[in-house]
Amino acid sequence: MIRNARNDNDVIICYCSDLKRCEIRNAVKNGCRTIADVRKHAGKNITGQCAEKNPSKRCCHDLFMDEINRTLKAL
Repeated sequence: MIRNARNDNDVIICYCSDLKRCEIRNAVKNGCRTIADVRKHAGKNITGQCAEKNPSKRCCHDLFMDEINRTLKAL
């Protein structure tokens, strides 16, 4: 299966802050290393609304950190 890179980048990782994969990658490329740093860089600081906003009803923390770590490895 071939992924559409544009769609892949537009995937929402953090539903609370409406943070997309591309925004997380951009923040990491600009020196951010923590979730708090990424949110601050993106100007999206809403937290704690996973139960209402995330379709899985789960916290995004693990997925968010996985994305940060994957991006760091790719640098």
